[in-house]
Amino acid sequence: VQAGVFMSLLRNKKIDKKEDSDIDNKIEKPQIIYRNWTIKRGSKTYTYECIFVKKVGSKIYLKEKSRGKTLPFSETELSTEDILYLEALEVL
Repeated sequence: VQAGVFMSLLRNKKIDKKEDSDIDNKIEKPQIIYRNWTIKRGSKTYTYECIFVKKVGSKIYLKEKSRGKTLPFSETELSTEDILYLEALEVL
């Protein structure tokens, strides 16, 4: 003789959809690492291997890998690729 009531468990479909959309909406930020930055000064273009340090006002501070110096640069001196990188970091 069996006692009790049989009950099937249903999964809440709304919760599944919410979890899926949360995963889809997450965009990973790039890591802050040493990378090549293209600096435009006048008619000349320079490439330095630097790491992003901070942004203060309109200045972007980059630390040069070879000499260890941290130098300020304006946004106008940076390449389009560098600006996109900073936007992905949510700095700009």
